Amino acid sequence: MFDPLTLGVGAIVWLAFRKQSNSQYGVLTPEREEVYRNAIEHCQDPQKLKALAAEYEKHGLKAQAHVMRLRAGWRARTPEQKAAHEQIFVKALQSTNVDAILEVAKVFESMTATVKAQQLRERVKSLVELRKSETPKQNGSGSMSGHTTKEAKNGLSEDSKTA
Repeated sequence: MFDPLTLGVGAIVWLAFRKQSNSQYGVLTPEREEVYRNAIEHCQDPQKLKALAAEYEKHGLKAQAHVMRLRAGWRARTPEQKAAHEQIFVKALQSTNVDAILEVAKVFESMTATVKAQQLRERVKSLVELRKSETPKQNGSGSMSGHTTKEAKNGLSEDSKTA
């Protein structure tokens, strides 16, 4: 019915497919995830991060490899870049412009500076809570102590120029 050569080739193809489907290609195992998290949090050497990213890429973990390359770029910044980033961060922390702070947080997060981004988001949260607690008591007419919405928006836009 079937010749032995066809059966042999079929068996080899079946075994190869079975072996490939049982492999860990593209799977973030708990061990790989632990290595990944430790590398992102603790590895200070950009070259090691790039080498690990290449390994993860080779094993089908493209998203993790991409983040490790970004982190390597963050770790490899020059002293001038670090000073500029720190200056931007401090200025954003001192700002009261919520939208500008959130934009800076988004940029820091895209550069894998998640701790700085989180600190900026906490600043926004405190500003929002402060504004809620400072809302002027409404008088009988329901106006907000003589300030119009347009004036409030203008004040906010002037603040964004300084952020």
